[in-house]
Amino acid sequence: MVPARASGPALLLAALLGAASGTRAQEIPAAAPPGRDEPAQPQVPDTAEVDSTRVRVFERLRHLGQGPGIDSVQLAEDTMRILLREEGREGRAPRGAGGARSWDSTSTALLELQGYTPTSYVGERADFEALRRRLILHGDSARKPQVFRQEMAVTADSSIVYEEDTGRVRALGDALYEPENGDPVESRTLVLDLSQRRGTALGASTEYSQGNARWIVHGDLPSVESEIVYGSGTTFTSCDLEDPHYHFATDRIKIHQDRVLVARPVRLYFADVPVAWLPFIAQGLGEDRSSGLLTPRFSVNDIVRTSGGYRRRVSNVGFYWAMSDYTDATVALDWFSGNFLSLTSNVRYNWSRQFLQGDVNLRRFWREGGGSELA
Repeated sequence: MVPARASGPALLLAALLGAASGTRAQEIPAAAPPGRDEPAQPQVPDTAEVDSTRVRVFERLRHLGQGPGIDSVQLAEDTMRILLREEGREGRAPRGAGGARSWDSTSTALLELQGYTPTSYVGERADFEALRRRLILHGDSARKPQVFRQEMAVTADSSIVYEEDTGRVRALGDALYEPENGDPVESRTLVLDLSQRRGTALGASTEYSQGNARWIVHGDLPSVESEIVYGSGTTFTSCDLEDPHYHFATDRIKIHQDRVLVARPVRLYFADVPVAWLPFIAQGLGEDRSSGLLTPRFSVNDIVRTSGGYRRRVSNVGFYWAMSDYTDATVALDWFSGNFLSLTSNVRYNWSRQFLQGDVNLRRFWREGGGSELA
């Protein structure tokens, strides 16, 4: 079977026309036998309404099947756009990665039809296998294949395959998935289920903001939805260097957009050296005050010593708990190589009506040579 090729706008027109209800063509009366003159019939005006949009679509499809030449429809005055403008229904062209993209009047009219979800395809060429109901978009270095829908956008390095029977979209090569409400996800393998409105991204990388900070997540994301993401075998860090100073590794992670990041179990690494283990962590992602991890404090020399006598120090490794609108608590570790390990806890309160404001601090030291102190 040789796959048929079609351009992006032609596929959009054909798909929408196939879904719309059909109309019956007018029958042409048979010609009179030779040598017999038929009496002239009076002309009866055609009072039936003409679907100008459908007529224009069929006219455009007829020209698409012709060879190269001057398209008189393209050169004619665009009366459909004028009518749509007068009715206040002029459509908005989908936006691609390069900015706004304009449609002709026929495509604009089709995009405004009720009960349809428009899909825009961009690529160097498109192959459509009619028997398998499969569309393959190909791209090159100048124009990458892209698919735009109301709730998402997909860009791939090599090609994008859409299978109508399963409703799945597969991106071949490095891919970028941009949901309508969530954060962009880059991955080496991407599969989307349009019917379930979720996807799977392997070898993915994405970011989540928390106030002025951001968390960078790497790993496999078996389930990616507009607001909730599930991951396995992932790492996350707030250090944006290619080789981060520190990171957390976890077996399972759940990220709720603009709300919370939950992971379990969690291992803390400085460079590639494991230094701590936690059963779970919960990190707030909202703009308001919320519970979450503290930002560790250390220097580059604390990871890679420049001399044997240098003593490393890592502090502020802990957790912040927003207990209520009026109280909070902090617990943090402080490690000083060859000297001590300390645990600091702090509770703050602020009750304005009772004129009560203050904090309670407690710190315990464990010395390297033995013994402990409470301060």
